[in-house]
Amino acid sequence: MNCDCQIAMTKEQCEMLHDIDILCFTVIDMTLYTDTHPDDQKALDFVRHYQKLLNSLKREYAVKYGPLCLSDVDMYGTSWDWAKMPLPWEGGCE
Repeated sequence: MNCDCQIAMTKEQCEMLHDIDILCFTVIDMTLYTDTHPDDQKALDFVRHYQKLLNSLKREYAVKYGPLCLSDVDMYGTSWDWAKMPLPWEGGCE
């Protein structure tokens, strides 16, 4: 896999982002399927399973490299860490 981004990232970080992209696509695509097949229990179980994998990987990514989006921020911490992290253009991804 080749990471084409302009920001310096480790191989692990790039691979994690790639895996997150794949899981996001999978969950969104299967969610669209369940919109038209709401009684398909296998599909619902599939979505739940991959949503858990996605959430786990996003949580792991956030711990190592910072949250990808506001919904990945630990809302129960003692401070607002999101605002304290360097942004990508400030070297936050190095």
